[in-house]
Amino acid sequence: MAKRGSKHIEVPRGKLIGQNGPGSLYVDTEGISYVISAADKWFSSHKRINIQKMELNEPRLEMLLGVKNFREVPEYISSFGFEKKENTGVSIPLQRFPLVHYCTKCGYFKKFYPVNGLKTSYCSRCDKDTVFTQFPIVIVCGSGHMMDFPYFRYTHVKDNYSQETEHSVRVIREGSSILNWTLKCDCGLSHSLSGVTGQGNGESLTPFQKEMGGHAKCFGHKPWTGDKLEEECEEKPTAILRNSISNYNAETISALSISTNSTVSESSYEEIKSDEFSRLTLKITEEKEKLDVQNSFYSENTVIKNVNYVFRLEEIVVQTGFHRLSPSDEAQNWLRVSQNKGRNMLFSDDVKIPDWYPAKKQYGEGVFVEFNTDILKGWSQHPQVIKRQRNCMDRVSEFYLATSFSSAIEVMIHTFSHAMIHQFSLKSGYPITAIRERLYSENDEYGLLLYVTDSDKDGTFGGLVRLADEQKFKLNTNAALKRLDWCSSDPVCFELGNDFGQGFHNSNGSACHNCSFVPDTACSYRNCFLDRDYIGRTDSDTSITRFAEIFE
Repeated sequence: MAKRGSKHIEVPRGKLIGQNGPGSLYVDTEGISYVISAADKWFSSHKRINIQKMELNEPRLEMLLGVKNFREVPEYISSFGFEKKENTGVSIPLQRFPLVHYCTKCGYFKKFYPVNGLKTSYCSRCDKDTVFTQFPIVIVCGSGHMMDFPYFRYTHVKDNYSQETEHSVRVIREGSSILNWTLKCDCGLSHSLSGVTGQGNGESLTPFQKEMGGHAKCFGHKPWTGDKLEEECEEKPTAILRNSISNYNAETISALSISTNSTVSESSYEEIKSDEFSRLTLKITEEKEKLDVQNSFYSENTVIKNVNYVFRLEEIVVQTGFHRLSPSDEAQNWLRVSQNKGRNMLFSDDVKIPDWYPAKKQYGEGVFVEFNTDILKGWSQHPQVIKRQRNCMDRVSEFYLATSFSSAIEVMIHTFSHAMIHQFSLKSGYPITAIRERLYSENDEYGLLLYVTDSDKDGTFGGLVRLADEQKFKLNTNAALKRLDWCSSDPVCFELGNDFGQGFHNSNGSACHNCSFVPDTACSYRNCFLDRDYIGRTDSDTSITRFAEIFE
């Protein structure tokens, strides 16, 4: 539950970590957008909050991130009849944004107050109450700042204007696209919105800066903190649509909760994942496990060595920050948080260096696959495989994700993962957007966890974990590999993969939207480093199926 003045707005609690985290825009059922307040404001808006009851502990991540604990999103519990009870009536503060609106009748601009939750207001031009709409474009920067579109300066940027003349700016809407609109002042000056949105290339100015004559800069506005002060920022201001997916990208890090009595010894994210691998493969077991893992079947001399049921798992998802304009993934998020030693944009200016992060716990099920290291190593040393992987690495040498896929083994497992996500979504009852992947390649041990989660402590319904059954798993794997054999874009897909690469940073081989890509919620690596030529495409000289059986 979130609150703006006396108006309560229902925001899904689970989305307040990630998609609708601090600094993001949330659109209510009336079409009004609000900015979610800074994380520390969540716990300072009510007098009867017991912070200890909202704390989450995961010693490994606490040690890794250098904080004391994590905090759950406050759950709204009605205070009716329990006025003196702790943690009742707690709601997340919101602020209306953008504040710049235009009248749907006459088009003239008016600025609303942050506390206003209404669609109508008095229009001096129409001389009556009319419906006002928020201006669809906002100004953001890569550091996370966000401000209203400067409609007055934008309209008058090309000419000097008289201070003695009355200046009232209005929107002239022409055509179906916002970029066909024009801003016009009563003084006679006008400026089209055509070409104002988008990002600059390299060192060049953004389209917004060009339209502003090269003089625009980021003023460091942070409306989600409630602070009116500006701060210095060297990032380039960029005009984007307020509902663009580039407006907000949460930085999150997740880990599986292992057991209630596990010791803290991990000093890196790789060590945390290595510990998870040991529990998922049943190499380490102990009492009070939070992971409920059982073996389904084992195969000694095949690519897939082991398949396990994961009947129950707990995942903690921690939001460590956010950024705008560029996509987000877990590998980059860990890089960002490890380098960020200063104040965090999740918090208001009162919090200089945070000693906690907002987090959520999720409960679910999954299927774990362990691969045969000896077979994978032997296949990866084949001359044709080495040559293909070297060509890929030459193309992406400057791409930070390349370190996670330096071997053809990681690319093959990633491609197999996407094929199984597609197939499992058909058989499990879960949509493809719900199934997620977790890849393991630490210490020459290779595994894949495909899982689904829910915020309810009862977890999910077992539709995915049952597919770890030997017969079901083999049938689904055969179907998934058959799907990889052919793409509706072939021969273009595999020819591009062979010659130039494709996808982001040309990091993919034979892989595209028509055969291997999955939704961003399912892939932690932005659909990069995928190649059907490593598994599934029977005409390929580098397919692992030419060298070994997938399973018996």
